Amino acid sequence: MSHTLLSVTGMSPAVITETLYAIARDGLRWPDRIKVITTTVGRDQLHDLQTTLDQLAADYGCTPLAPAQVEIDVVRGADGLEVSDARSLEDHEALGDFIMQCVRNLTDDPDRSVHASIAGGRKTMTFYLGYAMSLLGRPGDLLSHVLVSEPFESVKAFRYPTPYSQALTTFAGQTVDARDAQVVLADIPFIRMRDELPPLMLQLTESLSFRDLVSLINLGELEAHKRTLTLELPADMAELRVLDGAGTLLRRIELGMLDYAFYRMVLRQYLAGEELVRRPALGDTDLLVLLCEEALRLQGEIPGKDQTPTELLGQLEDAEGPYRLRDSTLNSLRTNALTGTFFDTRCNSIKSALESVLPRKLCRWLTLCSVSDEDGDLANFYQAWGSGSKGGGYGIPLAASSIILHD
Repeated sequence: MSHTLLSVTGMSPAVITETLYAIARDGLRWPDRIKVITTTVGRDQLHDLQTTLDQLAADYGCTPLAPAQVEIDVVRGADGLEVSDARSLEDHEALGDFIMQCVRNLTDDPDRSVHASIAGGRKTMTFYLGYAMSLLGRPGDLLSHVLVSEPFESVKAFRYPTPYSQALTTFAGQTVDARDAQVVLADIPFIRMRDELPPLMLQLTESLSFRDLVSLINLGELEAHKRTLTLELPADMAELRVLDGAGTLLRRIELGMLDYAFYRMVLRQYLAGEELVRRPALGDTDLLVLLCEEALRLQGEIPGKDQTPTELLGQLEDAEGPYRLRDSTLNSLRTNALTGTFFDTRCNSIKSALESVLPRKLCRWLTLCSVSDEDGDLANFYQAWGSGSKGGGYGIPLAASSIILHD
């Protein structure tokens, strides 16, 4: 397995060689690759990095790192240009996305472990790197910080404690010996949340920024206290839209036409405050009517009053458009009505779609479940997480006021 030392740097490039010195001294795993995230100003400070790496390897008998094994990446700002010094809000947003993408790429490789150092760079950079490791780090990945004794921390020419005498001059004009420096590599324990994130969310793209990812995680955590989550169900697309308290669209979850019609059917009854949808024991023609009516609305058609299941299914069969139900589905509904097995299959299918793209604690607010007892009294998920009774009505734990159902 390969091993990468990932570091953020700014005006103090010595954090890289100080960390490597401590790795060698403490008998930790020596990296076969170094990746440095920095700005253009920080890159200028790394002009002698390769020379210093070669000398360090020679001084302490470590495996030399060839230039091809040392990668320096300069963060690009909101305008796509290399950042000299991230000072604007937009540049900081781009910085977070850049670091998150870098950590994701490294941790996606099962044959590579990562040692991330947060000893250098701006505070924002180190925070983003630590946070990214917490979200994406795996067992075996490390996070560390390096501590250097005074006055060497502020001696510009200092790179690492040498095994021989090397005179250096402090800013105050004092002469010190690099051999006398003390370096401590502090292992930083961190919570690994990777298993809490769904597979598709680990594949960060331009459509999901670092801020959006954190917002999605926080929405699930904070909903019980601040009620900032909104769920929107459009009539022109088979998708669920997750929005935050400011109305910002964070995630779209595509569903199959049948699942989407089923989800809307359940929530329509939930929002109406009428008789909630209940899991049928046998074939239920009343539920079949509701499902067919919902599917017709998505086709842009208005269901007629008091139509039979046969009439509605025939109308759906004649319908045209992108959200038309498949003939095999219509035939199955015509033969079996709406059974308990069908009901469970739809609930599980929708749950799987949610779990594939949303954090677990957010997903549970949107998952169909029993929300009332047999008498119709609703459970309050904002007071105590639980569920309604087995024979109760279905909905989602999210408050009805936070659901927007378009027709």
